[in-house]
Amino acid sequence: MMPQLLKSTKQSLSAESMDCWPLIGREQSPGEFSCFEHDKGVVHSVYDDDEPNRYFSGLNIVWKEKRTTWFREQMAKMSKEEWINWYKDDWTNYKGDDWLKLYDERVQRYSYSHLFYIVRKPT
Repeated sequence: MMPQLLKSTKQSLSAESMDCWPLIGREQSPGEFSCFEHDKGVVHSVYDDDEPNRYFSGLNIVWKEKRTTWFREQMAKMSKEEWINWYKDDWTNYKGDDWLKLYDERVQRYSYSHLFYIVRKPT
C-alpha cells in the first residue's frame, strides 16, 4: 500500500493516536473502532505513539509530530442534558451510565490527538 501512496519523493501522512478521548466507536479488534458516520459504517484505526513507524520501513521519516487539539471551551459550554443527548450506544465503548459519569471530566479530557509524518523515499 505505501508504494502506491508515495508517488512523489515526499509524502505527508497522519495517524489517529490512542490518546484521543473518547475513542469513537466500539473496539472490534485491538486498535480498530467501528461506528457509523453520516449513515455509513466506518472503522477508525488508532495507534500508540511509535506503532505507525513500522509502516514506513524502507522510507526515511523526515519529520514526526504528535499534535493534540483540546476542545475545552466547547465542552465547558455543553450542558449535562446536551452531554446525555450526544451519547449514542454504538458511538463509544462507554455504556450510558458510564458516559453520564464522565460529564464532570469532559472539559479536561475531550481531545483529538494525531501523529503526523513526513516521509521520503530513499535517494
